Amino acid sequence: RLAVNLEDKNDAAVTVGGPVWRDKAWFFLSGQMRENKDDVQLSSSASQTGGTETYKNEGKNYFAKLTGKLTEKTTMIGQYFEDPQEISGSTDVNLVPNRYIATDSTPKTIWGSAQHIFGNSFLVDARVGQMKWDFFQKAQHPELGGQNTLLFAAGDPAPNYIKLLGGSATDFTNINTDQSIALRSLWEFFETTQFDD
Repeated sequence: RLAVNLEDKNDAAVTVGGPVWRDKAWFFLSGQMRENKDDVQLSSSASQTGGTETYKNEGKNYFAKLTGKLTEKTTMIGQYFEDPQEISGSTDVNLVPNRYIATDSTPKTIWGSAQHIFGNSFLVDARVGQMKWDFFQKAQHPELGGQNTLLFAAGDPAPNYIKLLGGSATDFTNINTDQSIALRSLWEFFETTQFDD
């Protein structure tokens, strides 16, 4: 019989923006909170006593932007974005809970840019920014010690809760940082043509 996990989803967001200084500076802020939560019914292979475990996927978004018009031809923009996420548990009904892993991931981006128009048609745009991503994945139950997997002869019906002992062997850290500097220009050429009858 087909079994389906009971799933709860919650999503809430807010945005606000407007002028800081009339015709000179503006701001924009936004935030979001997301949560996916599943009640996972364990199989007879994953648990001797049955029961349910909780799988949770939580995420947030933060964004901020500030724009300033210094002169009629000069504009400056600063912005920040962050998207942290935490995952715990598993949706695999055959995985024993002691082998669950937990993930913590947080990408961040910060940018600043300046634009200036020379004359009436030559635009210079300069940008500098940094992107950083912190990623951690570890055993959800480190107190259970190292991973200990028992091997049985092929075809042996031993359930997973007997084979898969100890905690998860996962212990992974990855931190990436990337800086970027860009300078570009745009030349607009306008031509007027007169037609004679």
